[in-house]
Order: sequence, then structure tokens, then C-alpha cells
Amino acid sequence: KKLSLDIPLSKYFPGIPNSDSITIGEMLNHHSGLYSFTNDSEYAAYHTSPKTENEMLKIFESHKPEFNPGEKGAYSNTNYVLLGYIIEKITGDSYASQLKKRIIDKIGLDNTYYGHKININNDEASSYTMVDDKWVESKESDMSIQGGSGGIVSTTGDLVKFTYALFTGNLISPESLKSMLTFKDNFGMGIFELAFYKHKGYGHTGGIDGFASNMGYFPEDSLAIAFCTNAMNYSMNEIYTALLSSYYNKPYTPPSFKTVAVPVKQLKKYEGLYYSIVLNTKVTVKLKGKVLTIQPANQSPFPLSAMSETQFRYDPAGILIDFTLPKEGAINEFYLKQGRGRFLFTRVL
Repeated sequence: KKLSLDIPLSKYFPGIPNSDSITIGEMLNHHSGLYSFTNDSEYAAYHTSPKTENEMLKIFESHKPEFNPGEKGAYSNTNYVLLGYIIEKITGDSYASQLKKRIIDKIGLDNTYYGHKININNDEASSYTMVDDKWVESKESDMSIQGGSGGIVSTTGDLVKFTYALFTGNLISPESLKSMLTFKDNFGMGIFELAFYKHKGYGHTGGIDGFASNMGYFPEDSLAIAFCTNAMNYSMNEIYTALLSSYYNKPYTPPSFKTVAVPVKQLKKYEGLYYSIVLNTKVTVKLKGKVLTIQPANQSPFPLSAMSETQFRYDPAGILIDFTLPKEGAINEFYLKQGRGRFLFTRVL
């Protein structure tokens, strides 16, 4: 009874923008409007070094809100770091200790704990990122920064065990679970809805420093699925679809990973700045060596793999780029396909 969903953030952190009108519930379902600190261009420069709570609070306080509380939903890691701090304020204990007491020990998770510096001699994995067709060890985030947003280490076995406990009443009350599963703008409280044909499930993904994870639960079948990776260069959604297709005996065509060599002379014709009216965003297409890259505004460029002279893909995000070749003249447009979306980009420069 020390906390409720309608308590304002200002009770604990009055210096955070809009804190007097942001509730605990809005932080849990990502309707706070708080800017996600991991999107900050400066994040890459400091995420490997230790930070105190006060230092992190100054970073949070420096960012302007993206929208008014409750106006809409947008995922923000800032919400969950602050929620972790609030747990510590209320209990007078560390987030790591409360995690162990209230979840890990309660349901017997043998390989789950709050993170620390990776020790490969203790059966812990480093993570890797693909750079110029080579796996490069990722920089390691300091866990003092991640807190409640990304500091937990676990295994697929423990994730499945946790999911069963959550949905079968062994971890929280039915009333609390019902609150978690109340969705607004597709956001639950720490959870998302999943759909596969007629089957309805719930779950969440995770990603940090080249690590990626995915877990889901389909109550009608008591089916829990989880997978983790320390070197991801393919769409997690495609892997998830393959797993569910296998379980539910649905048709599935394995992807082709074959690539073709496109002449540099042809690749250079695609270079330019393109704009999508629907997405209201610009992307830069540029040749790097013999590899075509695409760079959305305010993001790093990513390499494209050639499927044909006009079609390219970026597997980690499930993106397909299809250039339109005119009968004569310059190449002025391409379609970007991702999931069920298909968006036209037109050359502006």
C-alpha cells in the first residue's frame, strides 16, 4: 500500500519535466511523454562509464518532454530507470536486492540476476555487432546506467519459467495481472499484445549492447516461447514467426540468404537523399566501398545486402528496399517494405 498507479512522479522526482502531471501508471504504460535517454546522441559517449543516480537525473531533467502525459504512447527507457529508483526510495533497498527477493527467489530462477561487468569465465557471454561484414565485440554498458530499463541477466529457461509464473498466479495477483494487460495505444504495463493467426498472446522484446531477447506467452495453449542472442544480424520477428509456424503447423517458407554482386557503377546510381511523405522522414542512400548503405535522419547508416540489381535487404530490421528503374533518366524512387508496410521514397537531392 505504499504506491498506487495514480501517484504523481513529482512525489519522488519533482525536477523531472511534467513530473506533477505524470503518474506511475503512465510511466508503466509509456504514456509519460518523457524522452528516452537511450535515444540521446550523447548516450554512446557515456553509457560505458559509471553514473550516479543524481548524474542520471540531471540527464533526464535536461530533456524536453516529447508530448504531454497521457496524450499518446511512446516507448521510453527513462520511465523504467525512474521506476527502479522509486522502488529503492520506497523500500530503502537496492533494485537488485528487491529483484532477487520479490521475483528471483520467489519463483526459483537459478540463472537470473541484476547485471555486472561481464565475466566470460563465469559462463557469461560478451555480445557482438556486425560491422563491415565482421563481428566486432560490442561496448559494454555500465549497469549503473541501465537500472530498471535493461539491467537484468537471464536465460531462455528462466524466461519461460518467469512467464508461466506471471500468468498462473504464482508471482502477482490476478488483479495486478489484469492491470498489466489493460492496453492503451497498444501499450500494456510492461507488456505488449502478440497475435499469430487466431492465437492471442503477450510478451516483450529486449535489446542492449548487441544482446537481443524475445519472450511470449499464449494463454489458451499454455505456450511460452523465449530466445536470446548475443550476436543478432537478422529480424527477431522472422525468427519468432518461424517458431510459431512450427508449433502451430502453419505454412512457412524459409528465407533465402543468397546475395548477388551488383556492379559499383550501378550502385552509384542509387546514391542520393530520398523523402517519404507518409513517414515524413528523409534517408540518405550512399555507397561505402562496394556496399550500399541507407541512413535515416539522426541515425547511423546500415548496410544493405543485394538480392538483385534493384532489390536490397537489411535483415536485422526486416527491411526490403526496391528501387524503380526508369526506362531512361535518373533513378528517382524506391519502395521500403517492413512488416505489412510499404512506403514510397522519392529523390529530393
